[in-house]
Amino acid sequence: MRKRASYEPPLSEVKDRHELHSIWSALEGDSRSLRTRLSVGIATNLEMKIEARLSAKEIRPRRPRRGLSRQSRLMIAQTFAILKKKFPKVMARRAAIVARFKVSERHVDNAVEEFDGEALYEIDRITRAKVDLRALDRDSLARIVQSFRTHARK
Repeated sequence: MRKRASYEPPLSEVKDRHELHSIWSALEGDSRSLRTRLSVGIATNLEMKIEARLSAKEIRPRRPRRGLSRQSRLMIAQTFAILKKKFPKVMARRAAIVARFKVSERHVDNAVEEFDGEALYEIDRITRAKVDLRALDRDSLARIVQSFRTHARK
């Protein structure tokens, strides 16, 4: 059986954490936040491309993993990177993370492998980016507020 290639957009093209969250969620099978951003009119070109490829079935969302979510794996990899100064030995870092997150050593290794230093740097850059609401026009802001009200009722 041939392994299906996954599609991961380059992190250098992602502008803010909301975009990153909507893309990751859509690629993992939950496209609600991506579709909300599209309907409100604040989706970026990258999000539009991904939605078009998902709709055309060029790419398929991943099956849910049995292990940890992508957000959990990211937290583990970020914690591993932070602990480099406190625990210079890899085994001590791994043991500290296993105790803190109550996961197996293999989960820690997979998370660190998935999110290498460059990926962590790009994700940190993305999460620190500020959204300039003043750049949006009045209609866009009204649509954003309306979408929040709609989702709050559900």
